[in-house]
Amino acid sequence: MPDCYPNMKETCSADPAIRTECNVRDSDATVVFHHGDLFGGTRRTVDAGGELGRPVLCLDLSKCSAEVAAARLLDWASAEGAEVLNVAGPRQSEDGDIYSAARAVLDAAFRMNVSERET
Repeated sequence: MPDCYPNMKETCSADPAIRTECNVRDSDATVVFHHGDLFGGTRRTVDAGGELGRPVLCLDLSKCSAEVAAARLLDWASAEGAEVLNVAGPRQSEDGDIYSAARAVLDAAFRMNVSERET
């Protein structure tokens, strides 16, 4: 494991489904960023949340702005008492815009959270 990830733990299997389940299990809640229908590993993440009784928020970023999604995320995470958040969604190779869209939401959420703490 690279030193820049001191808290990351390797799974006992190379199977992506095992990794997905561990990520959902080992976090307080999971946010799933996506555009449109859920499929593959993204669908598996949502299913794992249901199976494990863990909170999952799906944010379809094709239906709202980064600021609206960020506000929803902050309200939901606060209501769930989430301190460790699993961030999930399709691979960049499956959705070429997902990284920049998810990053915009997270940046907006961090800005909103800092502004709220300063007031």
